[in-house]
Amino acid sequence: MPATASAEAVSFPVKASLEVNCDNLGRIIGHRGGLRFTTGDSASIETRRYCVDTQTSLMRAFPRSTGFDDAVEAFSVDVAGAAIAQADDGTLTLNCMEATLTADGAAWLNDALGGDAFSGGTTIGTLSIK
Repeated sequence: MPATASAEAVSFPVKASLEVNCDNLGRIIGHRGGLRFTTGDSASIETRRYCVDTQTSLMRAFPRSTGFDDAVEAFSVDVAGAAIAQADDGTLTLNCMEATLTADGAAWLNDALGGDAFSGGTTIGTLSIK
C-alpha cells in the first residue's frame, strides 16, 4: 500500500512486519513513504521512511538522497497525549498525537530549502498510528 494524500492528511503505511500492540509499544515504529517539501522557487527536499520512537517521542526522517546514517530527529510527537484504542486481537491504534518540528528539524529544512521559514516548536499536524 503506497502513501496517500488528501487535502486533510497524508497517510503512510506502517511497515508490514510490525503490528502495534501492547508488547511493542515501547519500540520504534517504521513507516513507508515520504514527503517532499518544496518552496515557491522550486527548491525541494524529499524525505522517506519515517520512524517514530515511542520511548523518546521523536520521529526521525531520512533525506531521500542520502543513506540511513543521515537521519534527522525532525519531529517531536506527543506520544503521552495519544488516544489509544485496543482491538479484540490486541492491535492498538494511537490517535491524536501532535507532531511539532524540533529545532534540528527546522534547521535541516531551512538549510535544505535555503530559507528561514521553519522554526522549532511549529506544529506540523496530528499523527495517528494504526
